[in-house]
Amino acid sequence: MSFSAVPCSHAVPSPFVWKSSFQVFYDNLDAEHQGLFDGIRKLKEDSGKSSQKSNLEHLIQILDEHFKDEEMMMKKKNFYDHDSHKKTHDDFLSVMRKVTPAQVNDKLFEHASTWLVSHIMDTDMKYKGEI
Repeated sequence: MSFSAVPCSHAVPSPFVWKSSFQVFYDNLDAEHQGLFDGIRKLKEDSGKSSQKSNLEHLIQILDEHFKDEEMMMKKKNFYDHDSHKKTHDDFLSVMRKVTPAQVNDKLFEHASTWLVSHIMDTDMKYKGEI
């Protein structure tokens, strides 16, 4: 599987850890975002190890749960960008669900880490103070 480049005008932190600049000021969502950073970083750290399958499954699970939480909060407040935001989530989750443990490599890490940073900074920040 090839991973397309994700346009991102924001620096992807190295090491790949959540920083306060990613804060959306909803405690539950900030905590979930921190977990997503951890999950993506774990894929890179454990690349080639037998734990890769469970790491990948865990990441997909927490992505799914986070996206549902975020979408529910947006829908509850009739957030104007809900549908577009949900499509972005659905598209990323669809890609991640197709990944096999054997496909976990630096290209996947770059794709997922860049997507997350770009998504938080360019998409999630739109709902800050709105939901």
